[in-house]
Amino acid sequence: SHTIGYLNESEGRGVSGIELVFDKDLSRGQEEILAAVVDGHNRLIKGRGYRLAQSKQSSYNVVLSIDRDLQQEVERIADRRLIQGAVVVMDPQNGDILALASRPNFYPGKVSDQLQTDRSSLINRTVCGYQPGSVFKTVVAAAALEEGQAGLFQTFNCPGGAEVSGLYFPCSHLHPKDELTLVEAFAYSCNTVFIKLALQLGGDKLNYYAQQFGLGKPTGIPLEGQDGLLPSAVELEQPRCMANSAIGQGNVLTTPVQVARMMAVVANGGRDIKPRLVLALTDERGNKVRNYISWKGKKVISKSTANKLRYMMQAVATLGTGRSANLTQQPVGVKTGTAESGRFKEGREILNYWIAGFYPLDNPRAVIVVFADSLREGGVGQVFGEIARYLELYGD
Repeated sequence: SHTIGYLNESEGRGVSGIELVFDKDLSRGQEEILAAVVDGHNRLIKGRGYRLAQSKQSSYNVVLSIDRDLQQEVERIADRRLIQGAVVVMDPQNGDILALASRPNFYPGKVSDQLQTDRSSLINRTVCGYQPGSVFKTVVAAAALEEGQAGLFQTFNCPGGAEVSGLYFPCSHLHPKDELTLVEAFAYSCNTVFIKLALQLGGDKLNYYAQQFGLGKPTGIPLEGQDGLLPSAVELEQPRCMANSAIGQGNVLTTPVQVARMMAVVANGGRDIKPRLVLALTDERGNKVRNYISWKGKKVISKSTANKLRYMMQAVATLGTGRSANLTQQPVGVKTGTAESGRFKEGREILNYWIAGFYPLDNPRAVIVVFADSLREGGVGQVFGEIARYLELYGD
């Protein structure tokens, strides 16, 4: 419902989603023309009256990239697991968005009820910006590997946290020992290691790689939403800002669709791919009147770096924070994140929960991103795993 959007009930015109963006194309056949007979000087001829005619143009159809069966399954899983959140499933090879779901949901035929009660259900959370937490460590890891600042099995020390300009950043310290490799730091989501790496890289490089991954700018899909937020290179020169950004906190905001684009870069060997939601416009006979081609961008990272990131993401799923996503026979690659949102409800801070990655690990067929700040049952890792399991059993 959030993707398709809804209409102004009195006027029959699009207000949100595809209904809004393609309103003129979808409404072509509904236009009425008021005509009058005039003389050569454009003066009304008395007695001839006015004439109301219907437009002879037929409306166009909007063909989406959404996979009907997969969308239905994602909707069922979201209803069972999420109170407030979003799911994105995308083909990393061509950018086609296969499923989009936002919760809470609404019924497009009764929007007036929602306007009077819970307007928040009309928000499309797939294109809203949230603090990504440790999912952003994917950018830090990619930059460090690409710039030769770190190796997979280089060792680091984490005593339980890091002090930056007098501010202490604690680590969850899920790793079993203080000394750990980069792979282990990624798998256990060690804050200390990634803060150190970000400070070593510097603001210019971190900002550059974040933008190369498509963060902080429009994804190009025709849905009204947000562009996310990235601190500038100047802001990142402040050590505290850099430390916050390295772990996906502070002024870093990403949308679920942006995170899907970021993960697609890793999945397809380092090349950017622009998300695509609309495939074509067709006329009443099904003939294409406008085609939207798949757009592949430039190389963001080398294939070698992408392969290393894939290996690290497998470690997250097998021994680290993403083990709950392991519900398939073929391995998956994931990165998890939990972020402080700065929003409070009943005196308790709302947390942003993320898991993002792809299935299967080798020759990925789908990027899956799950975001939630309120869960009904289980966790975001289980949502990811159930979607991947459906793809394993029923995907083409």
